[in-house]
Amino acid sequence: MKKNILTAGANRIFIANYFKTGKNNKLIQNVFHKENGEKGIWIWEDEEFTSFTAFESVSGTDKATRYTDPKYVNSSSFDFRFAEDSPIKGIFE
Repeated sequence: MKKNILTAGANRIFIANYFKTGKNNKLIQNVFHKENGEKGIWIWEDEEFTSFTAFESVSGTDKATRYTDPKYVNSSSFDFRFAEDSPIKGIFE
């Protein structure tokens, strides 16, 4: 999976990988959308993580992948362009 922005639903789960036999799973240059006041959940090889750092170390996620607010121009008006001060502009351009 490369160059995606992932936003968690109401259950706060970004990834649910319950399989311990997966091979060659690669998470490259992705952004997990960090929402103010909300915590993320990652399930990797049937283990739940509420820390992105812990998930990152066990999943082999590359260092370019981030857990941050992408800062859209105005998501409530469905304007999902990146704001000028978006911390991820360089990833997708």
